[in-house]
Amino acid sequence: MSASREYVSRAEFEGSQSLPLSVRYARLPARAINGRSSLRRWGTNNGVQFDPVNNNVARINLTAQGVNSFLDGTHGYLEMKIDTTGKTTNEASYMDGGIFSVIQRLRIISLGNGTILEDINNYNLLHNILFQFSTDEAKMNLHNALEGTSQSLLGSANDPSANGYFTDYQSNRRGIQFATNTAGDGKTYITPLISGLFSNTTAKALALGASAGLQLEITFCPSNDCMTGATDTHYTIKSLHYHAPVFQITGGDFSSAMVQMINAMNGISFTGSTYSSHIGSIADGAGEKTVDINDTARSLKSLISVCRVQTEVSAIGTLGLSTYEPNATTAFNYRIGDEMLPPSRITTAIDATEADPSNNSNNTANAYQNVLMALGSANNIHAQTLISNRQYNLNSFVCAVDCEKYMSETGNVSNTGIDTLSGNLNVSLEINSNPGALNRVDSFAMKEVMFYLNPDGNWSVSK
Repeated sequence: MSASREYVSRAEFEGSQSLPLSVRYARLPARAINGRSSLRRWGTNNGVQFDPVNNNVARINLTAQGVNSFLDGTHGYLEMKIDTTGKTTNEASYMDGGIFSVIQRLRIISLGNGTILEDINNYNLLHNILFQFSTDEAKMNLHNALEGTSQSLLGSANDPSANGYFTDYQSNRRGIQFATNTAGDGKTYITPLISGLFSNTTAKALALGASAGLQLEITFCPSNDCMTGATDTHYTIKSLHYHAPVFQITGGDFSSAMVQMINAMNGISFTGSTYSSHIGSIADGAGEKTVDINDTARSLKSLISVCRVQTEVSAIGTLGLSTYEPNATTAFNYRIGDEMLPPSRITTAIDATEADPSNNSNNTANAYQNVLMALGSANNIHAQTLISNRQYNLNSFVCAVDCEKYMSETGNVSNTGIDTLSGNLNVSLEINSNPGALNRVDSFAMKEVMFYLNPDGNWSVSK
């Protein structure tokens, strides 16, 4: 090798070297641009009192002034004061799950043109499922204080040495208690909202000031669907607000640059994962059943299904949002077009007893793993859940499958799921089970969509 070539080779090699960050003392953080942030509160614009009978839809308009104003939806939350005035009997009643259980339907609408950006029906059931399978047991006191969930991780008997004592989470424990039907027993709680727009996958703040605004539309569910009591149930919401940080960038010539960017790019866009709800049923008795889901999406990422006894969904004495049909399933899979997911059918053992926790649920690991995969927490040592293998088989059995073609941890790519829209692919749950009664099957399809803010200030969304 010639001397000149050797020099070039060494230069190329040495030019690619880099010091580790731990010894780059000259590397200083960039100076932040001037701005200010505040926690904003928006109230309802169609009344101040709501209940499931007389006025069950609340609307909150979210607006901000100035193209430099942004909404941090990831840290937003809904606050409501709730009591049981209007309930006929002066008896104790309880919330099924947490304060989020009163929300039957959540819609986010573009104020400028009325476009529906998100529409999640049976929101309360979805929130309960995600809460149970994504919460750390150590955080139960925190959730009880904020959202009114069950108070603690109590066992099934008072004495730890008693037969049948378990220290795991009990999904059949009740949430918020109302001792009377008076206003003096009212309580105020908060809840984050499940939203692909507010908590989008690219962690983008919403350019609220550059838009015509957004509207939160909340439909409250019948009281027997979200509460339990001896004779009757009812609830009244007398104060409802949405809180979220709004920050304004005031330094430099940001406002002009923002306008130029929106016009040059013909708007701005980002991705988010939202949910759609589908309701089916399976008959009692043993055998193979098919539940149609048929969700059309450009990027279907996961499917989750729960079975509940039809007569117990709205029964006053049951916790239909927190507890589901005990495992009556021997095998299941999903089918999208002609493709079976997962490729090998999932089999389970039916064991709904509480006799011996060391011997329970000994063949549900594959089904449980697919739930974790659908939630994006499989094989993660930091994954969190309240549902043990015993609880999973007893009254928290969930069918689920991950539909992503490949994982995107950075959020820099889109359409990672299955395209059921272009080919109009049928989607269904194929399940072999033996329920003791007619089951209602609620399925949720998580899909990736693209949100757009157009130059005219209106929002829109892709399929």
